[in-house]
Amino acid sequence: MKSNLLVAEIESKFNAIEAEYHKKSGAVHEIRNTRQELDKKEQHLTAEYHAHEEALDVLRQLAVIKEQVLREKIDSVVTKGLRLIFGPGYRSKLHFEISRGQATIKPKIITEVNGEELEADVAGAHGGGLVNVASVMYQIIMLALYHPRQRPVWGADEPFKNLSKEYLPAAAEFLLTLSKRLGIQVVMITHRPELHSVADKLYDFSAVNGETKIETIR
Repeated sequence: MKSNLLVAEIESKFNAIEAEYHKKSGAVHEIRNTRQELDKKEQHLTAEYHAHEEALDVLRQLAVIKEQVLREKIDSVVTKGLRLIFGPGYRSKLHFEISRGQATIKPKIITEVNGEELEADVAGAHGGGLVNVASVMYQIIMLALYHPRQRPVWGADEPFKNLSKEYLPAAAEFLLTLSKRLGIQVVMITHRPELHSVADKLYDFSAVNGETKIETIR
Protein backbone atom coordinates (compact mmCIF):
# COMPACT_ATOMS: atom_id res chain seq x y z
CA MET A 1 0.00 0.00 0.00
CA LYS A 2 2.79 2.34 0.96
CA SER A 3 4.59 1.40 -2.23
CA ASN A 4 1.56 2.46 -4.35
CA LEU A 5 1.34 5.82 -2.51
CA LEU A 6 5.03 6.44 -3.07
CA VAL A 7 4.72 5.67 -6.80
CA ALA A 8 1.68 7.96 -7.08
CA GLU A 9 3.52 10.77 -5.30
CA ILE A 10 6.56 10.36 -7.57
CA GLU A 11 4.32 10.38 -10.66
CA SER A 12 2.57 13.50 -9.41
CA LYS A 13 5.87 15.30 -8.84
CA PHE A 14 7.13 14.11 -12.21
CA ASN A 15 4.00 15.40 -13.96
CA ALA A 16 4.35 18.75 -12.18
CA ILE A 17 8.01 19.00 -13.17
CA GLU A 18 7.16 17.95 -16.72
CA ALA A 19 4.40 20.58 -16.93
CA GLU A 20 6.76 23.27 -15.60
CA TYR A 21 9.38 22.15 -18.12
CA HIS A 22 6.94 22.44 -21.03
CA LYS A 23 5.81 25.85 -19.72
CA LYS A 24 9.34 27.18 -19.51
CA SER A 25 10.25 25.53 -22.79
CA GLY A 26 7.32 27.32 -24.44
CA ALA A 27 8.44 30.62 -22.90
CA VAL A 28 11.99 30.09 -24.18
CA HIS A 29 10.62 29.26 -27.64
CA GLU A 30 8.48 32.41 -27.58
CA ILE A 31 11.46 34.53 -26.53
CA ARG A 32 13.53 33.05 -29.34
CA ASN A 33 10.78 33.82 -31.87
CA THR A 34 10.49 37.37 -30.53
CA ARG A 35 14.24 37.78 -30.71
CA GLN A 36 14.27 36.53 -34.32
CA GLU A 37 11.52 39.01 -35.22
CA LEU A 38 13.42 41.82 -33.50
CA ASP A 39 16.60 40.80 -35.32
CA LYS A 40 14.73 40.92 -38.63
CA LYS A 41 13.28 44.34 -37.77
CA GLU A 42 16.73 45.55 -36.77
CA GLN A 43 18.19 44.35 -40.06
CA HIS A 44 15.33 46.00 -41.98
CA LEU A 45 15.66 49.29 -40.11
CA THR A 46 19.44 49.23 -40.51
CA ALA A 47 19.05 48.68 -44.25
CA GLU A 48 16.53 51.53 -44.43
CA TYR A 49 18.84 53.78 -42.43
CA HIS A 50 21.76 53.12 -44.78
CA ALA A 51 19.47 53.65 -47.78
CA HIS A 52 18.36 57.01 -46.38
CA GLU A 53 21.96 57.93 -45.66
CA GLU A 54 22.90 57.12 -49.25
CA ALA A 55 19.91 59.07 -50.55
CA LEU A 56 20.84 62.04 -48.37
CA ASP A 57 24.40 61.86 -49.64
CA VAL A 58 23.12 61.87 -53.22
CA LEU A 59 20.89 64.81 -52.32
CA ARG A 60 23.90 66.68 -50.93
CA GLN A 61 25.85 66.02 -54.11
CA LEU A 62 22.90 67.12 -56.26
CA ALA A 63 22.53 70.21 -54.10
CA VAL A 64 26.16 71.10 -54.78
CA ILE A 65 25.63 70.63 -58.51
CA LYS A 66 22.36 72.55 -58.39
CA GLU A 67 24.05 75.27 -56.37
CA GLN A 68 26.74 75.69 -59.00
CA VAL A 69 24.19 75.76 -61.85
CA LEU A 70 21.84 78.16 -60.09
CA ARG A 71 24.67 80.45 -59.09
CA GLU A 72 25.78 80.63 -62.70
CA LYS A 73 22.24 81.36 -63.85
CA ILE A 74 21.00 83.54 -61.01
CA ASP A 75 23.83 85.15 -59.08
CA SER A 76 25.55 86.53 -62.16
CA VAL A 77 22.33 88.06 -63.53
CA VAL A 78 21.19 89.57 -60.23
CA THR A 79 24.68 90.90 -59.52
CA LYS A 80 24.77 92.53 -62.94
CA GLY A 81 21.38 94.12 -62.33
CA LEU A 82 22.30 95.42 -58.88
CA ARG A 83 25.52 96.97 -60.15
CA LEU A 84 23.80 98.47 -63.19
CA ILE A 85 21.20 100.15 -60.99
CA PHE A 86 23.14 100.99 -57.83
CA GLY A 87 26.75 100.91 -58.99
CA PRO A 88 29.69 98.62 -58.03
CA GLY A 89 29.97 97.13 -54.58
CA TYR A 90 26.89 94.90 -54.71
CA ARG A 91 26.50 91.23 -55.51
CA SER A 92 24.10 88.35 -55.13
CA LYS A 93 24.89 85.22 -53.14
CA LEU A 94 22.65 82.16 -53.01
CA HIS A 95 23.02 80.20 -49.78
CA PHE A 96 22.03 76.50 -49.86
CA GLU A 97 20.98 74.47 -46.83
CA ILE A 98 19.85 70.85 -46.38
CA SER A 99 17.57 70.15 -43.42
CA ARG A 100 15.61 66.92 -42.86
CA GLY A 101 16.30 65.83 -46.41
CA GLN A 102 15.00 69.08 -47.90
CA ALA A 103 17.17 71.52 -49.81
CA THR A 104 16.37 75.19 -49.34
CA ILE A 105 17.77 78.29 -51.00
CA LYS A 106 18.25 81.57 -49.16
CA PRO A 107 19.11 84.52 -51.39
CA LYS A 108 21.40 87.12 -49.86
CA ILE A 109 22.75 90.47 -50.95
CA ILE A 110 26.38 91.35 -50.23
CA THR A 111 27.26 95.02 -49.94
CA GLU A 112 30.88 96.15 -49.80
CA VAL A 113 31.38 99.11 -47.45
CA ASN A 114 34.87 100.42 -46.60
CA GLY A 115 36.47 97.10 -47.44
CA GLU A 116 33.97 95.10 -45.39
CA GLU A 117 31.12 92.93 -46.67
CA LEU A 118 27.66 93.36 -45.18
CA GLU A 119 25.21 90.52 -45.76
CA ALA A 120 21.43 90.97 -46.00
CA ASP A 121 18.93 88.11 -46.07
CA VAL A 122 16.44 88.97 -48.83
CA ALA A 123 13.67 86.72 -47.49
CA GLY A 124 13.80 88.15 -43.98
CA ALA A 125 14.44 91.78 -44.82
CA HIS A 126 11.77 94.46 -44.61
CA GLY A 127 11.74 97.32 -47.09
CA GLY A 128 14.71 98.97 -48.72
CA GLY A 129 15.20 99.68 -52.40
CA LEU A 130 18.16 97.28 -52.71
CA VAL A 131 16.23 94.34 -51.29
CA ASN A 132 13.17 95.43 -53.28
CA VAL A 133 15.02 95.25 -56.60
CA ALA A 134 16.81 91.99 -55.75
CA SER A 135 13.53 90.36 -54.72
CA VAL A 136 11.93 91.29 -58.06
CA MET A 137 14.84 89.85 -60.02
CA TYR A 138 14.94 86.63 -57.99
CA GLN A 139 11.21 86.10 -58.53
CA ILE A 140 11.40 86.60 -62.30
CA ILE A 141 14.47 84.40 -62.76
CA MET A 142 13.06 81.55 -60.64
CA LEU A 143 9.79 81.76 -62.58
CA ALA A 144 11.69 81.37 -65.84
CA LEU A 145 13.75 78.45 -64.51
CA TYR A 146 10.70 76.51 -63.30
CA HIS A 147 8.73 77.11 -66.52
CA PRO A 148 11.41 76.96 -69.21
CA ARG A 149 9.13 75.79 -72.03
CA GLN A 150 6.36 78.25 -71.43
CA ARG A 151 6.11 82.00 -71.57
CA PRO A 152 5.08 82.65 -68.00
CA VAL A 153 3.49 85.86 -66.82
CA TRP A 154 4.84 87.72 -63.83
CA GLY A 155 2.45 90.21 -62.26
CA ALA A 156 3.14 92.75 -59.54
CA ASP A 157 1.57 95.74 -57.83
CA GLU A 158 4.17 98.50 -57.36
CA PRO A 159 7.20 96.15 -57.50
CA PHE A 160 9.64 99.05 -56.91
CA LYS A 161 7.65 100.89 -54.27
CA ASN A 162 10.69 101.24 -51.97
CA LEU A 163 13.10 102.31 -54.68
CA SER A 164 14.23 105.93 -54.83
CA LYS A 165 13.19 107.94 -57.86
CA GLU A 166 16.70 108.34 -59.28
CA TYR A 167 17.12 104.57 -59.58
CA LEU A 168 13.81 103.89 -61.33
CA PRO A 169 14.88 104.44 -64.98
CA ALA A 170 17.78 101.99 -64.65
CA ALA A 171 15.58 99.48 -62.82
CA ALA A 172 12.93 99.75 -65.53
CA GLU A 173 15.50 99.21 -68.31
CA PHE A 174 16.98 96.18 -66.59
CA LEU A 175 13.51 94.74 -65.96
CA LEU A 176 12.77 95.11 -69.69
CA THR A 177 16.08 93.43 -70.61
CA LEU A 178 15.44 90.61 -68.13
CA SER A 179 11.91 89.93 -69.40
CA LYS A 180 13.10 89.77 -73.02
CA ARG A 181 16.10 87.61 -72.19
CA LEU A 182 14.04 85.12 -70.17
CA GLY A 183 10.90 85.27 -72.31
CA ILE A 184 8.63 86.45 -69.52
CA GLN A 185 5.67 88.78 -69.89
CA VAL A 186 5.52 91.38 -67.14
CA VAL A 187 2.19 92.85 -66.05
CA MET A 188 2.66 95.71 -63.64
CA ILE A 189 0.44 98.12 -61.73
CA THR A 190 2.23 101.34 -60.82
CA HIS A 191 1.72 105.04 -60.14
CA ARG A 192 5.35 105.85 -60.94
CA PRO A 193 5.74 107.46 -64.39
CA GLU A 194 9.44 106.57 -64.54
CA LEU A 195 8.40 102.99 -65.30
CA HIS A 196 6.03 103.87 -68.15
CA SER A 197 8.74 104.27 -70.77
CA VAL A 198 9.58 100.56 -71.00
CA ALA A 199 5.99 99.35 -71.38
CA ASP A 200 4.84 97.89 -74.70
CA LYS A 201 1.23 98.50 -73.69
CA LEU A 202 0.11 101.20 -71.27
CA TYR A 203 -3.36 101.60 -69.78
CA ASP A 204 -4.79 104.15 -67.38
CA PHE A 205 -7.37 102.98 -64.84
CA SER A 206 -9.58 105.54 -63.12
CA ALA A 207 -12.79 105.54 -61.12
CA VAL A 208 -15.64 107.59 -62.64
CA ASN A 209 -19.01 107.72 -60.88
CA GLY A 210 -18.27 104.45 -59.09
CA GLU A 211 -17.22 102.66 -62.26
CA THR A 212 -13.76 101.76 -63.51
CA LYS A 213 -12.72 103.56 -66.68
CA ILE A 214 -9.88 102.11 -68.76
CA GLU A 215 -8.01 104.31 -71.23
CA THR A 216 -5.41 102.98 -73.65
CA ILE A 217 -2.36 105.26 -73.57
CA ARG A 218 -0.42 103.24 -76.16
